[in-house]
Amino acid sequence: MNKNKKLHTVSKRNGNNINEKHFDAIMAAAIEESVAKEMESLPSREELDKLYPRSYAFDTRVMNMIKDAEGNTQGRGIVNNLKKIAAVACLLVMVGMVSLMSVESSRNLIFNTFSGSYDDFAAGDANDNTPDEDTRETIINYPSEGIVYVIGHMLDSQTVIIIYSNEPGERLILQ
Repeated sequence: MNKNKKLHTVSKRNGNNINEKHFDAIMAAAIEESVAKEMESLPSREELDKLYPRSYAFDTRVMNMIKDAEGNTQGRGIVNNLKKIAAVACLLVMVGMVSLMSVESSRNLIFNTFSGSYDDFAAGDANDNTPDEDTRETIINYPSEGIVYVIGHMLDSQTVIIIYSNEPGERLILQ
């Protein structure tokens, strides 16, 4: 019945010729009759079960294959969802870091956190490639106001430790 409607609508698109409509109706009936004859010639399900019986091993094997296929699709779906969640989380962290770095106070806090600032002392690094030795000696021997030289000690030919102090007892150690 459904095929007749499809054929009928196709013929309407091609034209309104009455011969085309008759041809479509005859063709639909012929196809329907041919399919019915073909189906009658095939053995029924009961006959097929008698001719080709299935074993219990075959049934369990098929069921195991179905279960494995269902399990794999569920696992892949979970992995894909976790990948999407991780990508979104990374994107949010990057956007958050960019927005934090755009504000100077939060940028300083981040740099101080990752650069290794300490509570009681600060670590610094001085390069030995200054052109003249007098500059280094001036900084070491004549510190700023309020800071006094306490002691200096040479450990080996390369390492020197000099300690300065101020009135509250805070110390500046240069190595």
